[in-house]
Amino acid sequence: MLQEFMREYFPRGGLAVFDLEFDLGTPTKRKAYAAAASIIALNIKQANPKNIIITISNHTDESSGDLFLGKEGRKDVAASVSDVMDVLLSPFKLQLPGGMLFILACGSIVRNAKSYTSLLDAIGRYNLFCAIAFDATRLQPIFTWPFLIHITEGVIIEGHHVEDVVEAALGTSRRLGWHTGDLQAATATEDAAGGQTSDGTFREPSEESASSIPHREDDSLPLSLQRSRQLNRRLPQRFRDMLPEPPMPLPPPDIPSPLTLAPSMPSTPPPAASMPSAHSEHTRVPRPRQIFNTQPNSFGLFRSYNKATLPTHDPEDSSGEDAFPRPPETQRLVAKRLLNVDNPFHPYPNENSLRLGDWFWNQGTLKSRSSFKQLLDIVRSSEFRPEDVHNTKWVAIDCELGNNDPSFADSAEWLDDDAGWKHTAVTISVPFPRRSAHPGPKNYTLPDNFKDFVLELSGGKLPSDPFFTHCHRELFQAQWQEILDDEFIRTYEHGIVLTCPDGIERHLFPRIFTYSADYPEKVHNLATERDTLQRQILARKDTKERRDKITAVCRLIYEQHYVVDTPQVEVLLKEESLVPTKNAFSERLGHTGLDFFVMLVVDLLHEFELGVWKAVFIHLLRILDSLKGNVLSELDRRYRQVPTFGHDTIQRFRRSVSELKRMAARDFEDLLQCAIPGFVGLLPEPHDSQVQKLLFVLGYWHGLAKLRMHMDETLEILETVTKNLGNELRKFVQETCSAFSTKELRREAECHRRRQALAVVLNLRTYKLHALRDYAAQIRLYGTTDSYSTQPGELEHRTSKGHFARTSHKVFIPQLTSIERRQTRIRRIRAQRKALKEVDPTPNAPEQHHVIGKSQNFPADIATFVQRNSDDPAAKDFIFKLKSHLLPHIREIHSCSGPASISQPFTSQTQSDSSSVDDVLAMLNQVVFKGNRIYSHPLLRINYTTYDLHREMDTVNPRTDHRDIMLLAHVGGPERHPFCYARVLAIYHANVVFTGLESRDYQARHFEFLWVRWFQLLDTPAGWEHSSLDKGRFMSMDQADAYGFVDPSDILRCCHLVPAFADGRLHPDGVAISRNARDSDDWKYYYINRFVDRDMLMRYHWGLGVGHAYAHSSELAPEDNNSDSQVVSDWQDLTSTVIEPPNIGERSSETLQTHSDKSVSDEDEGLLDSIFELSNIDGSSGETIEGDDEEMLWYHSEDELVSDEDNSTDSDSNDLVGAMYYDSEDDQLEDGTEDFDSENYKF
Repeated sequence: MLQEFMREYFPRGGLAVFDLEFDLGTPTKRKAYAAAASIIALNIKQANPKNIIITISNHTDESSGDLFLGKEGRKDVAASVSDVMDVLLSPFKLQLPGGMLFILACGSIVRNAKSYTSLLDAIGRYNLFCAIAFDATRLQPIFTWPFLIHITEGVIIEGHHVEDVVEAALGTSRRLGWHTGDLQAATATEDAAGGQTSDGTFREPSEESASSIPHREDDSLPLSLQRSRQLNRRLPQRFRDMLPEPPMPLPPPDIPSPLTLAPSMPSTPPPAASMPSAHSEHTRVPRPRQIFNTQPNSFGLFRSYNKATLPTHDPEDSSGEDAFPRPPETQRLVAKRLLNVDNPFHPYPNENSLRLGDWFWNQGTLKSRSSFKQLLDIVRSSEFRPEDVHNTKWVAIDCELGNNDPSFADSAEWLDDDAGWKHTAVTISVPFPRRSAHPGPKNYTLPDNFKDFVLELSGGKLPSDPFFTHCHRELFQAQWQEILDDEFIRTYEHGIVLTCPDGIERHLFPRIFTYSADYPEKVHNLATERDTLQRQILARKDTKERRDKITAVCRLIYEQHYVVDTPQVEVLLKEESLVPTKNAFSERLGHTGLDFFVMLVVDLLHEFELGVWKAVFIHLLRILDSLKGNVLSELDRRYRQVPTFGHDTIQRFRRSVSELKRMAARDFEDLLQCAIPGFVGLLPEPHDSQVQKLLFVLGYWHGLAKLRMHMDETLEILETVTKNLGNELRKFVQETCSAFSTKELRREAECHRRRQALAVVLNLRTYKLHALRDYAAQIRLYGTTDSYSTQPGELEHRTSKGHFARTSHKVFIPQLTSIERRQTRIRRIRAQRKALKEVDPTPNAPEQHHVIGKSQNFPADIATFVQRNSDDPAAKDFIFKLKSHLLPHIREIHSCSGPASISQPFTSQTQSDSSSVDDVLAMLNQVVFKGNRIYSHPLLRINYTTYDLHREMDTVNPRTDHRDIMLLAHVGGPERHPFCYARVLAIYHANVVFTGLESRDYQARHFEFLWVRWFQLLDTPAGWEHSSLDKGRFMSMDQADAYGFVDPSDILRCCHLVPAFADGRLHPDGVAISRNARDSDDWKYYYINRFVDRDMLMRYHWGLGVGHAYAHSSELAPEDNNSDSQVVSDWQDLTSTVIEPPNIGERSSETLQTHSDKSVSDEDEGLLDSIFELSNIDGSSGETIEGDDEEMLWYHSEDELVSDEDNSTDSDSNDLVGAMYYDSEDDQLEDGTEDFDSENYKF
């Protein structure tokens, strides 16, 4: 309709129309639609239109309002509107914000409340300006023109005003009799419904009116579309928790793929004068390289292909069915194998024997109390029978499980799963020089005693150390020669066809990209211009000249019998620091183009965590040890008081970290992440400030280097920080280290058995420090450092060491392999049994933003709670703040219960100027707690999307260190810091009834909320620019907004707040002011630890965290990304921030039931503005609600015998909940009864 009637208004073009049929009945069809729609989206992106209107026309299911998708067999297939909208609109994700959506549905999508609510949710996710849904039987849009005018307000299209265009089009359609009737519309900025804005966040219902579509005051518009009154308040910003998603899939092979030219190549042909003639046969014009970019997903991720042809299969695409039909015989291979075996527990005779064997081999080497408890759980199980294990032959079972011999009778049971361990003899050629008893090369085969072999052939005298070093190199390369055998080389060159677990045969090619290892140290300077130039010029390559030189040296040693370190050998090797050993990778794979110099990658664990940082930390300990007083003990004390974080991110530090006993790399990592609060104030100025800056840059570099997702911007930052780190280290050595006379620590002196510690300085001339310059380049070449980290291999050392304790310590290698086989095969049997049992396993639900228990086992009567805590400043105005927090949220639910609520939004324009404090209290009286109770919970689990698009979980427990949270700060105020912080005092839920005029029912609804204590930042320089952590403190308890309530949905994640130990405690006497706040152990100030993990680091790099969708909008960005820490004097939450209960005499804030007329003072008027901003309530909401007497049920506290709370369940009764109403003039009840003692009644 719009196409036909608007085309005449574009006589010179400018109106582009794209048509696309869709049939989404099967996953394959969904995939085909996504590919076709992606091409259209690419064309739209290239056209860059000013306005976009999307029209969807389709049938709907009459009963549920769901869009009709297609046929599947003989059945009609339908899905929820939300799912359909995601499929239809996701390819246009980046083009949709600010656009319009028309839905022409010939069913009941508009009339069905549930379907319409799902539609609203889908619209909000795509940041549409507005959407209009028509029922085909009543399709006349009466108020369509205000929406269309606003989206192109003031724009003249080909000489015609938009208003005229649309009006004419709709008028024509009406005359044709196509549409008569109804309109249903929704906007993405609809705040009364908690609508989503175009930046991916949600505005609170309290910030703006329910409908703020036009940006101008226009009396001709309907009242519901006029701008409402707004107040400039700083409130925590809501956000939408987006789930990770993969990049958009590749288009099917039969759909042509649009190709874009590489940015570096010209997209237009050169001028004719520069074109070669037809006779220039030898002149070639370079063809521009073609690059294909897939459509970005919701997070802006896309794939780039630098070839003209695309892959035919996307291994990461799980949106549709398999590209090839899965053979039936390959389905559930594990289950089928088990069904064909008489005993599924083989070689164990039964399940109880298997459970005991699993406990012995797989549940820890050294048995602990936890392991003992697991054993008790097995024997106490109702399924355990002693006779099952009475005659079990444990030794024979262990032999079969640990067997590595393929010729073993029962070995075929395991051959389909693994080949076990293979024993291969390794032989090296040992060169004995011409002066030895038996000169010439001699073959030596492991594992005989090598020194005995050398003594026998050398005449009873051991050669020099270079000889043994050479033999070690030869042995290392010989082992790799065995691994890179002829079969592997054939597979490397030609590939191998394997049947994958999904039953599909694939042609696979093994490749060696990186080799991770720890290297010897070298002497260089870090991050200097000369160093950078030398690294480029002197870069080593595996060239033919190098290989020929090694071959010539080997002839001298093995044929002419020269000593390995003789001058004739050294003169050939010394210039390039080569060694007289042929490299296995060069020999076996050099012809394929593999350069073993390039595959040697950086090693973050050994080079930085156990290298540079460990050396700096130890030298800092030496400096502290040189000072007067017991400074090292103070450092130990501070580290012991650092709160833990996460499941195992920051663990409790040992009693004395300065002793450095039994510390692994992860321990040094934790020391670095928490170093700044620990070292502050321990050194005199200016050295203290210098050390703080150095620690900040070290933590910054470490966090960037360990990122699991990089982009060009972050790599540029890493390069800059690397230079800064080199400068800071040199400055530290020249200025700080030189000011102190440092000696070895007592531990170091004892290790060397010295009576007197030697003087020592920090050495910067090491290879490990020099290697930091390579990280950015290596990440560009090979990807993030977690892909080639040595940490997994180092952690595996624990496994072999644990297994060694179970061996006889003699000929232990075969025993170690047998133990590994037993554990692996037992785990395999256990996994197979689990696969059969879990036919319908309980799915994980990471898509939920947070999880709070549903139990009602810990109820608290509100009035009793307030009475008991009347002297606690944390509980001041508890009910008032809580109801103020809940009021806009419950009104949000009632306003979104059906389509009718959208056409009549409540705006502050309708508020009466004569509203008084009485109206405010009446509005809060409309929030009724069922049973007058709230229910506490011990835990809150928060699921969040990390910067690298993973789903992680934080646990909030008010009784532990894990109680500090961070929220997105509102950006309406002058502050630039993007977050606000709070400490959780308690976790609650309540069953709330709303009795306001717009209430659609009196059903109790479940609401979750947190009682929090707010932090505020100090006005001190902080952030990346100042190389300093943000510093905050608790708001003073005498401030009205020091405590408040938070919606769990607004929490980003937990944060790590480390006390500022140097500033001392807030209450040195240890006497608490608030029982609920438990402030006896509070510190004056806290550091906000942005280095606690990589996700936290990227949250402070605004807009660079791919998974942090809330930061991708310029509207929420801080004014200066480098200066992200400015003063925030008073963060204010939705509940208590802008509301302070007025002094209303004898009226109790506990009940808020009675009130009398008061004149409106300036203070009351400000209070009203605050309330109206929070709730968007009509000023007349204070009127009493008239209802049938039969529905007005009174419950006396002594007569209330049965309730949901008594049963400790979470089921809410569907019965109407009665409510009390007072007549403000004569204290009579609305039902005419006389006054009574209100304290004995509940509502």
